[in-house]
Amino acid sequence: MKILSKTLTSLIMAVLLASCDSLISSPRTSTTIVTETPVASVITPIVETQLATLSSAELETTPTLSITKEASFWENFDSMPPNVSINEYALPSGINPTQNDGLFRFLPTETRIEGEITPSPTPRQTTLEELGYELRTVYTAEGLPYNLQLYRDGRLLFDRVTHVLSVYTFLTEADPIVAFIVEIDTGQERQNYLIQNDAVSLFGGYAIKEYPPVLHQGELLWARTYADRTEVKKSSGQVIFTIPSNWMHHQSFLSWNGHWILEADDNVVVDGEILNEKLGFEKVFNWGLVNDKPTYFFRKGTKIGISHDGQIIPIHYQNVAHNLCCSPAQNNPSMSNNIVHFFGERDGVWYYVEIEFK
Repeated sequence: MKILSKTLTSLIMAVLLASCDSLISSPRTSTTIVTETPVASVITPIVETQLATLSSAELETTPTLSITKEASFWENFDSMPPNVSINEYALPSGINPTQNDGLFRFLPTETRIEGEITPSPTPRQTTLEELGYELRTVYTAEGLPYNLQLYRDGRLLFDRVTHVLSVYTFLTEADPIVAFIVEIDTGQERQNYLIQNDAVSLFGGYAIKEYPPVLHQGELLWARTYADRTEVKKSSGQVIFTIPSNWMHHQSFLSWNGHWILEADDNVVVDGEILNEKLGFEKVFNWGLVNDKPTYFFRKGTKIGISHDGQIIPIHYQNVAHNLCCSPAQNNPSMSNNIVHFFGERDGVWYYVEIEFK
């Protein structure tokens, strides 16, 4: 029995060993390949490479197209017109017109800015007394000025007057238009009233900036700047145009050749149409007249150019000092007669520039 038991045990062990050897020998190669080369180690580098390629393409394609379009724009101009001459005077290194004033001490003595002309016909200004109005000061018992009152032919019109704007007279084909704005303090807020040809109407709340009105198609238009916007409105109070604006930037409201022109926050609007959008410019600023022709600065891409009478002058700068306040405000662009004066930066150098249109 012992011999039979040993024999059976040996046979069983042999069968088990053969089975184990069979399991280990054949499938082992396949299993080893899968486990020693994980899925992540195969896919991850491929995905990362593809993402890197796409990202690089996305980053490079848009600027390249933008640069191509910008280069194409600036290269499509003719040579300098024969009636245009340009003088540039480089400023010393470290001098920045957006931060420093008194820069003309660095320039030739013959270089100077002439007085700026107003490119819009200024309405004739008259006095309140000429129209039969009178602004009286009210004093306290101690003799101190306390209040202002507006009278018409001896009759009280407004009490607690804080300000009376200039009186403007426009000659039209019909009757003359005489208009001015009176600001009063209601005790809670400031209100404006328009007096036009002796008719009185409420004209809105306090405005940070007021501009002389312009005569357009036989009626007056007014531009008024508030903390966050500039409005153009009729004397009736109807608002015909509104644009967001920064009241601290250069703004103007002008009339020329039957059009009204509003400039606000590097946007120029002609009869309600924004030139920036019409012409594809990021900025349009300092619109004015040179030789009675529309002239303005504009930004296209990384460069700033100048347009005169619908023609772009073939010269450009990376920056032009404008919208400056306080002491550096003297470095803002100006236009006088047939010359444009400004400070422009090109390739890291600031220049004082005079462009003359003969």
